[in-house]
Amino acid sequence: MDQFILDRYAYCPASGALVNKKHGYCSTRPDKDGYLRLNIRGKQFYQHRVAWFLMTGLWPSAIDHINGVKTDN
Repeated sequence: MDQFILDRYAYCPASGALVNKKHGYCSTRPDKDGYLRLNIRGKQFYQHRVAWFLMTGLWPSAIDHINGVKTDN
């Protein structure tokens, strides 16, 4: 799954946008708590965790949205 995500998705730190390289956009939706989620091969991921993985190559144990904005990646 990790290699699939690396091959298929790109992250822009300046805008916070997560993009599906094949389609040119990324379909996300907020969950009941306000965090953006996306579906990758039938599994739900938080967008901010995928962004962290794309930037560092590591899955985070926890991420703090320091500004309190749950959709700010």
